Amino acid sequence: MLRVFARRRFWLLFLFGVVAFALGLFLGRLAIRNLSFADLGSALSEVNPWLPLAAVALVLIAGYLRGVRWRLLLRPHDVSARRLFVIEQTGSALDTLSFIHLLDEVFEIGILTVRDRIPMGTVLATLAMQRTMEFGTTVIVLGGGALLLPEMRDYTVYLATGVGIAALSIVLLVTIGPALGRIPIIGRVRFIMQFAEAAGLMRSEWPRALAAFGISIVQAVALGAAGWLLIVATGSSLDVLASIVVTLAVQFFGAVVPGLPLAVGNYEYAAVELFELWGESAEAAVSFTVLLRGLFYVPPLVIGAIFLSREGLLSVGAIRRLIRESRAGALSE
Repeated sequence: MLRVFARRRFWLLFLFGVVAFALGLFLGRLAIRNLSFADLGSALSEVNPWLPLAAVALVLIAGYLRGVRWRLLLRPHDVSARRLFVIEQTGSALDTLSFIHLLDEVFEIGILTVRDRIPMGTVLATLAMQRTMEFGTTVIVLGGGALLLPEMRDYTVYLATGVGIAALSIVLLVTIGPALGRIPIIGRVRFIMQFAEAAGLMRSEWPRALAAFGISIVQAVALGAAGWLLIVATGSSLDVLASIVVTLAVQFFGAVVPGLPLAVGNYEYAAVELFELWGESAEAAVSFTVLLRGLFYVPPLVIGAIFLSREGLLSVGAIRRLIRESRAGALSE
């Protein structure tokens, strides 16, 4: 029975990988159909190198803020914001090299439950809260942009729907989450009880959750500002607000739509479509995505390589053993 389940899971993941690969190639082809590679090379050669360096600093600050937010949600468990920052960066590095945008959560759960001895339910609850906050702040910023930027008015309905989904997700998390522990049978499972307790604690200590949401907004703006620096570096004429909205929209599209590793194709398609709203060329959009990919992916890859070495997780087998240990711990509970 277990073998059949494992085989089905393998083929499902394989099928998903094939679909993601094909979709990434298709979107990438659409993005570069009218692209002049000579003009692209010229645009990249004229980039001001100091602005991308300043953007890297902003992205690292935004990443550290994620660690601070998670530390705030995980209290009273004794894990530093710096360690949480490094764990999240490592998870992002693993995720960007995969077709499946779930490896970061799986890895983070494994590290925190096995190495840091934090209850599985608490990790799950705080991860769910983090992802909900990130989704909420992103769509709020994008929704504000749709209202303030005439070029984005056509997307108002979609962004308003996103804001509604984000608000509903937060409400469900703080209402249904604590109630899970009272459901017969599943409420007796230890990590379900831990999840319910953690969700209930966040609801009762609402100032802490509100502070975490405020950090999420600052983090989103910092990422958008980093993108603005890249847009200025490429010589595009988008203003600050438009640059922030475009950066977050491209990142969001790359994160939620299946595609190739490193969001190849996804970033280009989203950027070309958005830049066209302001009359910018495909070459300007693609040069922006080249820099954006380096900005979002190189720091996590470097940090992740160092962290995996320190933790003794330098092989796929070692990472898989860590994940199996976290699953075994959850089942034993």
